[in-house]
Amino acid sequence: MDMKSKNQYLKALIEKRGYLLKSKKEKSKLLDEYCQTTGQNRNYVIRKIRTGVYLKSNFDKRKVEPQKKFKPISLTFNMT
Repeated sequence: MDMKSKNQYLKALIEKRGYLLKSKKEKSKLLDEYCQTTGQNRNYVIRKIRTGVYLKSNFDKRKVEPQKKFKPISLTFNMT
């Protein structure tokens, strides 16, 4: 399961099954189900829900800066 599908599953869990409106015991059961299905850490998932990270479209895309190209240096020595 890639990160995008995990976030879609989490979004469906919250919106369709009413995670935010459930009691503490029911939330715990939903979290257990989600963590067992995806293999993610429970505290990590709770943090994602609290901050709303799963809603951001570019969450799974990391910004990678292109590597700098170095010019070769030519060394010349004066032997006097």
